[in-house]
Amino acid sequence: MLLAVMVFWGGFLRFYQLGQQSLWIDEGYTINAAQAILDHGYPLLGSGASYNTHTFHNYITALSMKLFGFDPQSPWSARLPAALFGALSILAIYYFVKKISRSSLAGLATSFLMAFSYWEIAWSRQARGYTDMQFFILLSFIFFFEWLENKKVRDGLLTLAFFGLSYLSHGIALIFVPSFCLIFLAHSIWSGKIKELISPIAIIFFIILGGFAAWLILYVLPPISVSPYAKKYISFLFDNFHYLSILALTILVGLFWGKKNRWETIYLAGVVMPSTAIIIFFARVIQMRYLLSVFPFLLVAASAGLYLLIVKEDYIKPIYRDIIYIIVIGALASTVATFIPQSTYKLEIGSPQPNFKNGYRAIGELRKEGDIILSPYAHLSKIYLGDRGLWLPISLTGRKSEIATYTINGGDYYTGAPIIPDAESLKHILDTNHGYIVMDSMAKIRLRDWLPTIIENPRVVIVYYEENNNSRDFIAVYGFGVENVSIPNY
Repeated sequence: MLLAVMVFWGGFLRFYQLGQQSLWIDEGYTINAAQAILDHGYPLLGSGASYNTHTFHNYITALSMKLFGFDPQSPWSARLPAALFGALSILAIYYFVKKISRSSLAGLATSFLMAFSYWEIAWSRQARGYTDMQFFILLSFIFFFEWLENKKVRDGLLTLAFFGLSYLSHGIALIFVPSFCLIFLAHSIWSGKIKELISPIAIIFFIILGGFAAWLILYVLPPISVSPYAKKYISFLFDNFHYLSILALTILVGLFWGKKNRWETIYLAGVVMPSTAIIIFFARVIQMRYLLSVFPFLLVAASAGLYLLIVKEDYIKPIYRDIIYIIVIGALASTVATFIPQSTYKLEIGSPQPNFKNGYRAIGELRKEGDIILSPYAHLSKIYLGDRGLWLPISLTGRKSEIATYTINGGDYYTGAPIIPDAESLKHILDTNHGYIVMDSMAKIRLRDWLPTIIENPRVVIVYYEENNNSRDFIAVYGFGVENVSIPNY
């Protein structure tokens, strides 16, 4: 009953006014790919390239958009799959915790944290594949635990199948490959069954995961060296989830001191530590949302780990033990949870959320025949206006060298929008044409060398500006060569 209530209310928080908040940059990539699937049957982009990442999530997003229609001003249908998997993950984490702790109480406590975590709710409302990745990786580790216990072929196949779906939802799932390998090795040593390392099913297991590992090492991770961003990732965890992070780390260390539940401790640590370390020490860019992939397991380490630690103390009576446990979980929830439905959620730094919806809406109302659109996000121009326009080239990571990676035949990788190659070309367009420019806070930084060309041009006027509350994110629309502009007010 309690679990059903948590799934219902946690799901309600995820679905409440799902289409209210504006799309942001990364959601546009998913929707652009989904629209390509609906147009061509597979994600053939406007540039002629095929978008071969997040495949599963792109297809289910396309299916949702096909079934329910799509309105960029209220993109709830594109976000529906993420919200659904976010709600299902509340169930999945319950069964994962119940499996390793053998406690319904610990499972309910962790589901409670998962259901009402502000960060989890916020990302369950984005048209991205993080929540389905979480759901499938939780299922994968549930059946992996079963397979290690009983060696049933069905459980082994389900482990691999759900891991594959996790990877097809978001490629970040690759960070869990070392966890599978290390846990399998640890189990073979712990159980005294070293021979199982050379069993046929083990060989198949390592061949499949070995392929993923090779991909991880050769194409995902940078050369073996500590990332310059490690300190920022660690600071993010301890600044935003300090009680959770400290509790999870302390408990994992403390659990090794006792003799009870040692295998469960090894399993839990094997899931959490390698994957978290890969993100912190080997991430090539600052994308705090990558930590979302391990966030459910940090909740597990804190909640289930605390339960395992408490039950080791035989001198604490069960009733007092449970009371202490519930009090600590309640205190922890107060630092990460929200229970009131909201129409908008703020993501972490590195995931900018300007109100593109109103910016493009303004252009749609002001635009006249022959007006051209200049934007750093041609895919959003296509989604909101049906016109990819011209591409102001920026690198989302800030590395100018990466612009070439996202340029195909002189156009934007995602839409094929013609590139504006330099500031001089931009000046010529502003002097001889008429239309609108989309600018946000991140683009302003990335295009800082080009900004004088825009703002000092006498033909350029700002026609719309909006800044998010309590945020540095803004959206600005400039008009060039336009007359009698009536500035919208939303």
